[in-house]
Amino acid sequence: MSSSPIKTVRIRKGISQVDLAKASGFSQAYLSFLETGNRVPTYEKLKILADALGCTTDDLISGKCTVQLRAEVTKEMEPLTSLELEKVLDYVQLIKRARR
Repeated sequence: MSSSPIKTVRIRKGISQVDLAKASGFSQAYLSFLETGNRVPTYEKLKILADALGCTTDDLISGKCTVQLRAEVTKEMEPLTSLELEKVLDYVQLIKRARR
């Protein structure tokens, strides 16, 4: 069974349930219910969680924190040579074409 999108984002950002509970004002038990799928948050509660995690509600629905991923990719690409960057760009373009 895969993790919930909320748990995925929380773990990716390195935040414990306890810390997220403190930041969001929700109980750890409630967060556990959300992460196991036993409860579904309202949009308002999802927005509070997104703000506490520093991401968007879309990120929490998809399980991907796009802003953080982009920052990580950018940081990882800094030491690459021009040739390596060209290869990365070629790969990105292949992915985009495959999605069409």
